[in-house]
Amino acid sequence: MAGLAVSARFWRLFLASPEMKHIIERLNEGWCSDPLSLYDVCKRISEEDFCRRLKAPEVVSIDVVENLPAELRKQNVYVVRLGQYHTGRAMFIVCRASPEYIHEALRSNDLMRAQSLGEIRNLPSWISSLARQMGVEALASIAALELIRILEGGSGPVYTIPSLRFGHTEFKFQPSARSNAYTYSGQVEVDAVLGRLNVYALEAKALTRTVRSRDRVIIRRYSVFKYKIVFSAQALAEVLNREVRPVIAFIDEHEGSLRAVAALLEPPAKPEQVYPVTSLSPVSRLVVRF
Repeated sequence: MAGLAVSARFWRLFLASPEMKHIIERLNEGWCSDPLSLYDVCKRISEEDFCRRLKAPEVVSIDVVENLPAELRKQNVYVVRLGQYHTGRAMFIVCRASPEYIHEALRSNDLMRAQSLGEIRNLPSWISSLARQMGVEALASIAALELIRILEGGSGPVYTIPSLRFGHTEFKFQPSARSNAYTYSGQVEVDAVLGRLNVYALEAKALTRTVRSRDRVIIRRYSVFKYKIVFSAQALAEVLNREVRPVIAFIDEHEGSLRAVAALLEPPAKPEQVYPVTSLSPVSRLVVRF
């Protein structure tokens, strides 16, 4: 059974179970459940054979709104994995979101409301030639480097460390202004760490995905949950014991060329502080065309 089908089946069973359905019904907008164990929950709602096929990243590590099973989206519910490094158990919470997830997720239109730092079109020709063969993270890193260069005055190098993974980090976050604070304990991946005077954690996302069939082309747009960006920045802040500023870069195709929209987000992540996830918002943006 494919990963998406397994995830969809788990959440259908979850919502159909009287006990689990009661958990969802108790959520008000902005509140989240108590921490739940993925495999303990599965054993209460399904047979052992199905539970053995569950893979936590596919079922509870869903960081894109459009990848949520339809049953959850209909009820404005989303899921956040908590990790739990010490016990080795896949823990998660379910949260009630605002309509259309407007406070819990970021879309390209949100970035376009931030202060514009201009648009860059004059990249070296060899970069433009390779752009369509580059991965999302490479394109996003170029845009983020240019954004940070402008933010920090344009003089001196901006250093970058690509694709960093922490085997274990622990921090606290608050999914909304009304919810409890929760502890994440586990591994975290950061698409890139950049900086000179300040440190920035980059989250790179493809804004659209093109699906081609025999008779049509479908362009699917995606939006990222804010907690995904927060986890990268807060984990890095705890490891470095210093403030880290989150940056996101959306990559899409616009007017026949590839475009990256990179944005600085606030508030910054600070060590040993609880990060208020829904307060994350873009303040400055830069457009780079390849």
